[in-house]
Amino acid sequence: MEPAPSAASRWAGPALAMVAGLAALLYARNLPTSDFVPYYSAALRSMSDSWTAFAFGSFDPASSITLDKIPGFLWPQALATRVLGFHPWAAVLPQVVEGVVAVVFLARAVRRWAGAAAGVLAAAIFAFTPVAASMFGHAMEDGALTVCAVLAASAWQRAVETARLPALLLAAVWVGLGFQAKMLMAWAVLPAFAVAYLVAAPASLPRRLGHLLLAGAVVLAVSASWMLLVALTPAGQRPFVDGTTSDDVVGMVLGYNAATRFGVPGLGGAITPDFGQLPAAATSAFKLLDPHLATQIGWLYPLAVASLALGLWERRGHHRTDRVRAGLLMWGLWLAVTAAAYSAGTVLHTTYMAALAAPLAALSGFGIVRLARSPLRRWALPATAAVTLAWAALLASRYPEFLPWVAPAAIVLGALGAAALLAGRLAAVGMVCAVAAMLATPVAWSASALDPRYDGTVLDASAGPSGIFDLVAPSVSAASRQRVAGVTYAGAGIGLGPLTPRQRATLAYLQAHRGGATYLVATQSVALATLYIRDSGQPVLLVGGFTGRAPFPTLGRFRELVAAGQVRYTLEPEHGGGAAPRDAIAAWVRATCRRVDLGGPPVAPVGDALYAC
Repeated sequence: MEPAPSAASRWAGPALAMVAGLAALLYARNLPTSDFVPYYSAALRSMSDSWTAFAFGSFDPASSITLDKIPGFLWPQALATRVLGFHPWAAVLPQVVEGVVAVVFLARAVRRWAGAAAGVLAAAIFAFTPVAASMFGHAMEDGALTVCAVLAASAWQRAVETARLPALLLAAVWVGLGFQAKMLMAWAVLPAFAVAYLVAAPASLPRRLGHLLLAGAVVLAVSASWMLLVALTPAGQRPFVDGTTSDDVVGMVLGYNAATRFGVPGLGGAITPDFGQLPAAATSAFKLLDPHLATQIGWLYPLAVASLALGLWERRGHHRTDRVRAGLLMWGLWLAVTAAAYSAGTVLHTTYMAALAAPLAALSGFGIVRLARSPLRRWALPATAAVTLAWAALLASRYPEFLPWVAPAAIVLGALGAAALLAGRLAAVGMVCAVAAMLATPVAWSASALDPRYDGTVLDASAGPSGIFDLVAPSVSAASRQRVAGVTYAGAGIGLGPLTPRQRATLAYLQAHRGGATYLVATQSVALATLYIRDSGQPVLLVGGFTGRAPFPTLGRFRELVAAGQVRYTLEPEHGGGAAPRDAIAAWVRATCRRVDLGGPPVAPVGDALYAC
């Protein structure tokens, strides 16, 4: 049942509309100037042109090999580009919509749980969390996961209040769709949903258990749907599953994209990625407290923890079905489980932190309202604000040259608010000042995404000068960005940006001389394959897959493709040193095929030479 109408309810609608509108403007900032995401842009072109590629998540239009992930996060982008044309802005637009939907439905979920004021505050905190502000402005996979998780929470909130099975099953469907976007990361919410529902739903214990069993079955069915499609399709009628040595979709999903992140190699034939030299912010057990990551997500850690503790203390002794305590259990467990998983595993991208944004925002919005209404607010709110501001000042001190006025201004504002509250005068003004002080720094960092220097990249979300690799620091040029996962975060080295003149000349030659070959060219270079598929829409055979270690194609299969006229040209590195079977194929090409001299140096970025077979 909705809370009784109040003054807060009357202004909540316009306030939420304003928050959603500001979020839409912030997230849409890149539409005129956005760029494609390397590697994924080739699959996006393929999936928008071919329904087979769409279904399987194929990297190339001929559906030879899949992405190294479930392709669900690209489905909205592929549909948008199919309708609107293959443009960078068309790929970004779905993320903008996902961000606004997440803002609105988070407000809806928190409103049912904690009231209208808390809902609007949670929505605003979420919208202006730095990592979320950057992420929803780029064509990234985590946006789809985040909105699915929020939609699941909104449905769960209805279910736990009424014990209605349809609402719980809808939450399960959204979790399963989140699995299609980001695989096992979507399941981090399940312990929170299950425990809180089991504790608080207004139904008998057998009925609650039965509901959870049915919801679990729905989660499994929706989550496994794409994997079943791949597993049940004969290997010769579908693309090779990248990320594995065994063409095994279970190995790709549960091994390559899950177990290897926790140091467990080889599950289901999974390839263990080479992450290069990762900084401590990516591997430390205390990474969530590291300023590289905490500045993107963790400004309100103290507020969220204090809110959870205060709420649980206040609701002690209440009836089992108490709605407020149920929400605290759910949001608190969501935050704890996700934080524990990230603390134990390897975090490859700052973008991952967006999974914490919803529970942090919900708990913070709840806490602000509870602190403001608490009989102890004269000291509880100032104390919480003081700890939060001290933590924010500590984080900001890691980047002293970035917005140096924000932290001091927030401290002054917080001090004024504390003085008013402690004096017992102008309490409303004091509360506004204390809350504004706590939110000032994350909002300022989020707003910095409007400046291209501080907007992260299409490769990783971050607002301000931080992030795992500090990619957006103004003093760091694109050419010197750090090596991650075996590739260089710079220009065409990963298939980003326009073709070089040499690459354009090579592409023109290949298009003119392709004849009836299935593939425009075969190459070991992910960058060149991405660029040529993206700009031509023609199939390119990516030898070895994304990591270069997938046994696709084998030397025998490659020779069959050449003999059948399906492959006429190949770009091979000048020297060996790759991975089998790529080296075997390269050696055979150099010994058997004719090198094509187009004049000038070999094709950048990896010095590949063109051969005609």
